[in-house]
Amino acid sequence: MAGGYVVMVIWPDVAISHGGRLRGVFGNPNGLGIFCILVYTLFFIVNQRFPDLFERKEKLFFVLFMLYVTISTGSRTALMAIMLFHMFHYLFKRSVFLGFFIFILVLMSVEFFILYFPKIIIALDLQKSFRLETLQEGSGRTIAWNFAWQNIQQSLLVGKGLAYDEYLMRTNFDFLSKEGHQGGVHNTYLIMWLNTGLIGLIFFLRGFFLLFYRASKHSSYAYPVMIAIMLSINFEPWLAASLNPYTILFLIIITVLSLDDWLVEKQKVTEIEDELSNEGITT
Repeated sequence: MAGGYVVMVIWPDVAISHGGRLRGVFGNPNGLGIFCILVYTLFFIVNQRFPDLFERKEKLFFVLFMLYVTISTGSRTALMAIMLFHMFHYLFKRSVFLGFFIFILVLMSVEFFILYFPKIIIALDLQKSFRLETLQEGSGRTIAWNFAWQNIQQSLLVGKGLAYDEYLMRTNFDFLSKEGHQGGVHNTYLIMWLNTGLIGLIFFLRGFFLLFYRASKHSSYAYPVMIAIMLSINFEPWLAASLNPYTILFLIIITVLSLDDWLVEKQKVTEIEDELSNEGITT
């Protein structure tokens, strides 16, 4: 991210795009926004695990810097994800039941929120940061989502194969461009459903929730991070692919959240090695 600011000074046309939004070296402001979500939440997890690792001034500088970068990207999803991360951490620390109760209420009131969200943004004078002029159309995402859903219904249970979403969007590029969208499906859930069907989506969600359920036994940040990531992958496809830096950061987050389990397993391995060593057996 700091490198992105260096690039902005030397080659502003490279670091800035989409009407003044910061993209750094990521090629797209939303890509930098995803990175901000993951790095920001990872910082709080690491700080909880190792509270003496950073000094207070370093913590404050990092948080303020990350918030500034996130706002500079103009990514509505990143801003909302960070807000939800803090809100639900507050709720889950007090009661897991309360946290999930509010989470379910939020899911049930999405349409109401979408209706009044523009009015809230105008009242707070944040139209520029949230790019209110493109909010209703989701920057063309609703076109892609509707198109993907139409194709999902052709093979609802088993899908049409891995990477079918890429084939579908490429072969219909001209049609989608005329409708006002250029790019992919922009939704991890729809991509999983399109490629692997409802069966694959269910298995994906089962594994996703189990990871955070087990991590929640060791960290109060587990469920808030889960909710922030759920919001992110609702607007971006990064978790449907394995070879990208965001998925790697996701795996690092899960590893640090589940650190106690890892330490226990490491201790077991060490004890077994010691026993074998005492018996004169080398490993």
